[in-house]
Amino acid sequence: MTIVVLLAWWNVKPMQAQDVFPTSDAIWSVYVYSYEPTKHFIYGLSGDTIINEQTYQKLYLLNDSTLSIDESDVYIGGIRQNEKIVYLKPADNIYGTILEEYILYDFSKRTGEKVLFGRFYTDPYYNEPTLKHITETSNNIDDIIEKDEIVNLGRMIQLKETREKWIEGIGSLSGFFFSPITYPLDGSGKPLGGSLICMKEKNKVKYSNLEHCGTCFDSPVNSIVINNINNQINVKYNENTKSLEIHNTINDVFFKLIMYNINGLKTKAIESNISTSIDLSNCARGIYIYQIIGENISQKGIFITH
Repeated sequence: MTIVVLLAWWNVKPMQAQDVFPTSDAIWSVYVYSYEPTKHFIYGLSGDTIINEQTYQKLYLLNDSTLSIDESDVYIGGIRQNEKIVYLKPADNIYGTILEEYILYDFSKRTGEKVLFGRFYTDPYYNEPTLKHITETSNNIDDIIEKDEIVNLGRMIQLKETREKWIEGIGSLSGFFFSPITYPLDGSGKPLGGSLICMKEKNKVKYSNLEHCGTCFDSPVNSIVINNINNQINVKYNENTKSLEIHNTINDVFFKLIMYNINGLKTKAIESNISTSIDLSNCARGIYIYQIIGENISQKGIFITH
C-alpha cells in the first residue's frame, strides 16, 4: 500500500502557474491623451528571444493592426512573467544605455497589500510610443491595492493612488507603460494619460471600449517606412538627403502635414497641393510622428531619422 501511494505521488506533475498576461499573438490598441491631438498607437506581442538566459516575448510598436512583423515595426522590449508578476526588459535606448528589467504588473498581491512597479518616464506628461528616449532616471511607484474583484473580463486590481486598473490576461486599462491617469482633467474634461481602447489575443477580442473600438483593428496605422501604396499621399524619409519626401498622388488637392517629436511637440508643418519635401537636416535623430489632413484625407504614421 505504501509503495502504491509513493508511486502515485511520484507521478504527480507540479502545477504550472496560470498565465496572467498573454504570451504570444496579442495586440493592444491605445489612445494617449497627453498629446494634442490624441495619438493612436498599436502594440503587438509576437515571437520570443533570450536575454541573460531568460526567455522573453517580444513587444513591438506596430505599423498596422497585424502581427506580420517587418522592418517598419519598432521593437520595444521583452515581456516575461513569473509567479503572477509581469516584467518588461526595454530595448536599449538611443544613447546606448542598457535598460534594466522592471515590474510592469504585479498580480500576486491582494487588497490592502503594497505593490511596487517601475515607471521610466521622467515627468508626469512624458509619454512616448517606445522607450527609446528615456534616460537612466526612473521613478518606481509604490501603491496600495484598493480593490481586488472579479469582473466580467476576469480578475481586476485597482490601485489607490495612481487609480490604475489591471486586468489579468489583458493588462492596464491605461495602456502599457503610459503614465497612470492621476492628473487634472484638461479644459474639455478629458483625462491626461493613456487609455486602452481594444485588445485581442489569437484573433479573439478580449477587451473593447465601445465608444472608440468599432473599427480599430481594421484601420492601419500607416508607416512611411514601407510607403504604403494605398495612401493618397506617399511619404518617405530619405536618409541621404536628410529630408522627408511627400508625393501627392491627387493633383490640386490641398493637404496639411504636421510633424511631432516623440514627446508630442509639433516640430514642422506645411501646406501644399503638390509633391514636395521637408528639410530635416537640423532635426535631432529619433522617432517622429506625422499626421496628414485634408479634404477626404486622413493619414498618420511614424518614421525614424538617423
